Amino acid sequence: MWAVRGRTRVLRAYDAELFRTPNIHAYGWVDVASEEFLDICRGCIGLVYPTASEGEGGSAITCMHAGLVPVLSYEASVDVG
Repeated sequence: MWAVRGRTRVLRAYDAELFRTPNIHAYGWVDVASEEFLDICRGCIGLVYPTASEGEGGSAITCMHAGLVPVLSYEASVDVG
């Protein structure tokens, strides 16, 4: 459940790490209100969200609500304090 828009150089540079490892799976767009989203979350332990300029932290909050442990950068705009 990740998206990289207009970043074809990034995708080419990290092709092996993103698409050819047994523990990373690219699903494309998944509705967070669907059973498929919950099934994916049940098979995960956490969310890695290394953003440098995210204005909305909603995706991190949604994953936390589904029971995932967040690993966030400061710029993820999720204020827990």
